[in-house]
Amino acid sequence: MLRFIMLSFGFMGWAFYEMSGGSSFDASELREARLAAIEAEKEARKPQELPRAPVVVAEAPKVVVDTDPPEVTRVSLNLTTLDTTPPTQQQDTAAVPQNAAVITSSADTPAIIPSLIDPTDGASAPQTAAATDIRTVSGNRVNVRGGPGTDFGIVARLVRGDEVKVLQDDGNGWVRFETLNGETDGWMADFLLTNG
Repeated sequence: MLRFIMLSFGFMGWAFYEMSGGSSFDASELREARLAAIEAEKEARKPQELPRAPVVVAEAPKVVVDTDPPEVTRVSLNLTTLDTTPPTQQQDTAAVPQNAAVITSSADTPAIIPSLIDPTDGASAPQTAAATDIRTVSGNRVNVRGGPGTDFGIVARLVRGDEVKVLQDDGNGWVRFETLNGETDGWMADFLLTNG
């Protein structure tokens, strides 16, 4: 086995010798070839100059300054009053709004709370149910509240089959009623009551 290894190394050495040029190998040729390759690489990395394009300089636009500006009139407009009288010969051809010179401070103006604004603008009062609107409780044990909503406290409880007289039904999901014997008065969700 040792002979085989030695023979293999000898063969590989001889093959390398022959492939690298053998007896005609000249190290100076190799050095020159390497130097030529390095010079070629430097030339390739050198930034190349591009041909220069002619530079065109555009003229700056001329600025025209109006030394005689139009006359400006300031107008104050108060939308609370508008003079709608037809124009006369002394007046211009259009109606000119007149400033009423009304000054209102925020202390004189009452606060507007959205919950107090009447969406019907006073056109109609809340509908009250007819005196003969009798309904029956449809739930097993139903809470009677002190106002129209679950935010109000429970004032009583009614059971299925109790009859009530509807006093007010605004159509907002809550009904104001009293029991037929007059003992209980309050509010209940309208889906818990059935007609008749």
